[in-house]
Amino acid sequence: MRPIFNLLCLFFLFHTSVTKGQVLQYKYKRELSEIKDKWNRIELPDEIFEKTSSGLEDIRIIGVTNDLDTIEVPFILQVKNGKEKTKIINFKTINTSKNQEGHYFTFEILGGESINQIDLNFEQKNFDWRVKLEGSHDQKSWFTLISDYRILSIHNESADYRFTKLEFADAKYQYYRLSVDSQDSPKLTSAEILKTEFSEATHKEYRINNFRVEEIKDTKQTELDINLQMTLPINSIRFNISSPFDFYRPIKIMALKDSMKTEKGWKFNYQTLATGILNSLEKGEFSFNSTRVKKLKVLISNNDNQALKIQGIEIRGYEHELIFRIDEDARYFLFYGCTDATRPSYDIEQFVNKIPTQITLLNVGEEQLLNNKTTPKKDPLFKSMIWLWGVMGLIILVIGWFSIKMLIQN
Repeated sequence: MRPIFNLLCLFFLFHTSVTKGQVLQYKYKRELSEIKDKWNRIELPDEIFEKTSSGLEDIRIIGVTNDLDTIEVPFILQVKNGKEKTKIINFKTINTSKNQEGHYFTFEILGGESINQIDLNFEQKNFDWRVKLEGSHDQKSWFTLISDYRILSIHNESADYRFTKLEFADAKYQYYRLSVDSQDSPKLTSAEILKTEFSEATHKEYRINNFRVEEIKDTKQTELDINLQMTLPINSIRFNISSPFDFYRPIKIMALKDSMKTEKGWKFNYQTLATGILNSLEKGEFSFNSTRVKKLKVLISNNDNQALKIQGIEIRGYEHELIFRIDEDARYFLFYGCTDATRPSYDIEQFVNKIPTQITLLNVGEEQLLNNKTTPKKDPLFKSMIWLWGVMGLIILVIGWFSIKMLIQN
């Protein structure tokens, strides 16, 4: 009985070992040169984004020693998108007044903190006013922070837009006085005083291959088709408008998601990245989640107005960087392009605070296409399941026959 049992176990072990797992195959590599220090960093080249998975799960740094052993190097991927931290500042409104020059609102800061934004809410739904903001320590001497600053609100059947946030350089006064130049009596319903701190994001500006502008008279829209040189991760687009008049135009920004050829031609499916208002008050920049894009479509609603003159377009994306530690002498390469790869998990991610601030930036070599030959697939001992079950049945019969024989002998 024992030999038969062992044979059966070996059979199943063999069948499992020859059918499980596949070796990951990378399509591209780039050599990392001039490695001299333990800690290093590289900027990911633009060209790799259209050849990697959407979450960059298939990126690896691998070293090859003189003995042809391989070393997988732990790294941290940093998308340099910056951080924004906003703190709400306690205050109270201590005075509301008016004279021939305008209407005044005075705020007192509680706690002596610096500020750089004031967000205003008025009862009026439609207005176009100019405001001035001053600061003082004693309410006797006033210092101008911003002047002739335009705030605007439009609310009707076709539009709902408000631009009432004051932004200025950091200021630290006990009192702030807001004056509104208006023939009407502004009714301030609420205000929010803020201190916003930014850690600067690092952007890359991407070159546009070409763009086309077309006026669609039937829909009263301006349509822009924008083509980048390659697929790239973008997060903002800015329109430089040269029209000399004030404007307020709804805008929709879309990215080409996929396309399909039909009997009537190509059908393009677009994903909405952002919607908003392109207007003469703000700088014409729209931000959205970082998305890989090669082709963009933009729709600007003109209604019955003259179309805007678009002088230029700026497209930007966050810089992507790998930080890693070298522990052994070897030739190191950046590998990418593997559909089966999953996101790696490295201990280094738990000790970010121990990474030095000054890190060497390495050069990334030219792309090399790897001529990966598929590892010959080992055929299982039994290609057909009929043969497999047949052998198993035979083994069971043999075991049964031995069992009966042993019972008869006893």
